[in-house]
Amino acid sequence: MDATITQGAVSHTWTGYRFSQFSDWVSVFSGGKGTIDIKDHTSGATLLSTEIPLTPGPLVVVVKDTWPPKEAKNVEAIAASFPVPTNGSAVRLFNLASDVPSAGLKSGAKTLADGIKYTLGSTWAPVSAEQQTFTAVSDAGGASLATATTTPPTAPEVMRKSW
Repeated sequence: MDATITQGAVSHTWTGYRFSQFSDWVSVFSGGKGTIDIKDHTSGATLLSTEIPLTPGPLVVVVKDTWPPKEAKNVEAIAASFPVPTNGSAVRLFNLASDVPSAGLKSGAKTLADGIKYTLGSTWAPVSAEQQTFTAVSDAGGASLATATTTPPTAPEVMRKSW
């Protein structure tokens, strides 16, 4: 999908994203509202055009719940609020899966987040800035929802990946 947010004369477009994948961080909008237009990347057909709240400073955007998106609740703008790590890195889990009432995040056998209810995000968990495998799990039985092997960035950055 392609998504364009417009706020007055300011506009930003992300291209080629998949359902449930977070956008990159942008810092071009002021606090207030903007319009997001979500289009099919291949056909260019508009899937959703709706007003969303915007935050000043860095934010990411994700399309959630259902595909194709049909209403404003299918789009989530998430403000960047993180404590800057002094070493290593940090990760955070957002549970944006409507069919997962509660989720967790693990790296190997280590639990990084647990009990994250649908629509909420975890606190930032410190991790080493070396390659590791992260697994999002359903708290109902511990079934794996998604797995990604990646290297978190070195401090003062934090991991900005979705899967």
